[in-house]
Amino acid sequence: MVSDVVIAGAGPNGLMLACELRLAGVRPVVLERLPELTTMNRANGLVGQVVRMLDRRGLYQPLAGESGPPQPMPAFFFGAVPMDLHTLDDNPFYLIRKWTGSGVRQDAGGAQGSRLWFRRRVRG
Repeated sequence: MVSDVVIAGAGPNGLMLACELRLAGVRPVVLERLPELTTMNRANGLVGQVVRMLDRRGLYQPLAGESGPPQPMPAFFFGAVPMDLHTLDDNPFYLIRKWTGSGVRQDAGGAQGSRLWFRRRVRG
């Protein structure tokens, strides 16, 4: 089978990229070094525009455990520096806390037709 794009890693970004590419007619293959998909917490949460993208795909509410659309964060810490965001006209900061990714991982590969190859390392 021919692939148009190789994606390194079946984490949240890799799987969502695979889904988006499939929706655009591109044939990705996702290479993951682990033996299977995991629900291990790889991050403290998801922040930024990926939250809005998840909402557009109907995944925000099940992952965030909240009803309604995502709301911009009033403040954010960049390193140790607090940032007051409530004055921005178009605040780009959104957050899903304590995200494990299991909901995206259940749907991402198979439902969109992306191929996932496990025990594969990308080097170079």
